[in-house]
Amino acid sequence: MRLIEFRGERPLRELGRFSLREEGLAQHSVSSSVLGACSHSGSTLESAGSCSRIGSREETAVPRPVPLPTAPLTLPHCRPATGRDVLSALLASAHTTFDEIRRGCPDRRVAAMGTVRGTGPGVSFAELAGILERDHPVELRYPFEGSEHVGGAAWLGSELLGKTETAGVAKLHWKAGANDLPMHTHETSDRLIVVLEGRGFFHCSDKTVERFDGSDVRTVAARERDVFVFTRGVVHTFSTADSGMTLLSCHLPYLPLDDPAQYRLPACRWTAGDPKTSLDEPLVTLGRWSSLT
Repeated sequence: MRLIEFRGERPLRELGRFSLREEGLAQHSVSSSVLGACSHSGSTLESAGSCSRIGSREETAVPRPVPLPTAPLTLPHCRPATGRDVLSALLASAHTTFDEIRRGCPDRRVAAMGTVRGTGPGVSFAELAGILERDHPVELRYPFEGSEHVGGAAWLGSELLGKTETAGVAKLHWKAGANDLPMHTHETSDRLIVVLEGRGFFHCSDKTVERFDGSDVRTVAARERDVFVFTRGVVHTFSTADSGMTLLSCHLPYLPLDDPAQYRLPACRWTAGDPKTSLDEPLVTLGRWSSLT
């Protein structure tokens, strides 16, 4: 059995059924909070760490922690896994993650990053992704969201798993030097994204799409096996510099990549290629997680 789970690598202090890291809590601004981590032992493929909620810096009350749950990605052990098995497991893990986040913080926008890694023999996320593409090949199409340097294709749950599954997984590729995809938001869809290969940057903002003005953009490096989780409404983008980057993106629910409702641009256009953009924004590091907001 193979699992994806979110867990802590340092000693944890229990808070009800959730856990908070002992270190780093005082370093968070009043608009941020470390999200809990549930631990699990055994042979797993896992993401480790905690999250920060996105909210106004003018708020004075520290929100209660939101759990980043143990979200198993379980594959059959009695037969070789198929592409449908992988897609089903990916989407089930993503559904579990966002269900728990919504229960813990139903009216908040949340963003987090972490790392997926194997803790037992024969556990490889790249292998699982390879099974999905082996059984159901896809061809990247350019442009993606207006960028000629970004291409995408998708596996639809409704086609491979049944009409009741509204989510899907997109394969997205940023060519080297793809820094022209502007900040945007997905107002009707949550995202769980894994960097499959390559490296680049993830950019996000505390502000809503209506208030976004190009200031206060946080930038963090995105590398192979990094995981990004964010709820609908988070203003964000990705970019690359010298290397290309490929992502697997779980869309809950899935809208066609060419659907105008799939994303929304703020009035202020911001790209990583803007000469005023700095990629040296400091981050507060908490163990293996970094605070984004």
